Amino acid sequence: MEEGRRRRAGAVVLATAGLAAMLLGCAPRPTGPPFAEPPAPSPDRARITVYRLDPRASVSPVRLHVDGAPVGVLQHGEYDTLELAPGMHEIEAGVRSVAWVAWGWNDLGLHVGPGETAYLKISVRLTERSQPAGRALEIAGRPGGAVSENVYLQPMGTGEARRELAGTTRRVASPGPAAAPEP
Repeated sequence: MEEGRRRRAGAVVLATAGLAAMLLGCAPRPTGPPFAEPPAPSPDRARITVYRLDPRASVSPVRLHVDGAPVGVLQHGEYDTLELAPGMHEIEAGVRSVAWVAWGWNDLGLHVGPGETAYLKISVRLTERSQPAGRALEIAGRPGGAVSENVYLQPMGTGEARRELAGTTRRVASPGPAAAPEP
């Protein structure tokens, strides 16, 4: 009887490990060209180079909005360059994850002057908290739950950003709408 329980437990562990490996293997790999610094923006324009590097690669795509308009989706290891009017811009980034991991989002006001380039690093980090038995999963910013993916937005200096960008590829826009609006 004890031997049967051990076998069933071993089978459950193997099945769980296999499922996790399949899900991690399904993460799309960046396919765009490697990072190349574009020429400086014209004096009447501003640029934000946004890139994503996670401490541990997440399978969740980050939906990016600038000034309320969808820009697209960034995967771990991707970057994009946005040409904008100089001034203050509202950057919003959010994830919708798979079954056991809840949503996460963040926003940041970023000022970019005429002819300037600003660098913004996005990272997704999984956090765990203990929970009483039977509670629902956490949605970042709401009470309760055990696991949440949190989106971090960090303005970066030019030197450090360029070093980190050296290992990234440009985001390739997918056909159709750039990103679905967040509810």
